[in-house]
Amino acid sequence: MLSKIWVGMLVSAVLYGLITGRADALTAAVTDGARQAVRLCGTLLGMMCFFSGLLELLRRSGLADALARLGRPVLRRLYPEADDAAMQSIATNVTANLLGMSNAATPSGLDAAQRLRTGDTASDSLCMLAVMGAVSFSLLPATAAALRASLGAAQPYAILPAVWFCSAAGLAAGVGSSFLYRRIT
Repeated sequence: MLSKIWVGMLVSAVLYGLITGRADALTAAVTDGARQAVRLCGTLLGMMCFFSGLLELLRRSGLADALARLGRPVLRRLYPEADDAAMQSIATNVTANLLGMSNAATPSGLDAAQRLRTGDTASDSLCMLAVMGAVSFSLLPATAAALRASLGAAQPYAILPAVWFCSAAGLAAGVGSSFLYRRIT
């Protein structure tokens, strides 16, 4: 359905540009938009490669294990059914999300989900992983800052207080709802 809406908007814009005699402006806008899209993708790809590499360094250096041990008491309470291998993937996922690297957090989140999956029904821990992945707390929103910097923001990290407040509120609501649901069922 959404693809039909996009095609409809695109056809309408092209027809309007041709009917009003502004095909040159339409061509310029398409060219400029394509150039900006490629530049933005390059910026995001560079950030994703950098932070994926950083996470791999954390894993290989043992710092990821140290962070996992540090967060284990809290993570054990949130993920009671998780074994050690799942807990390691969850810790890596949480670390990446804390640093605002949601793209780099995805592989470890998928690995944790595979390890937490038991049969056809989602466990409480798997549901908690989905909630925390969707509303994770971001200490350093690297991707958002990279987007702001690529678009010319003078202070790309000026959004930190708003990000901290909103991500903390979202995480509290998500985790609180999950615990409430656990008690009800």
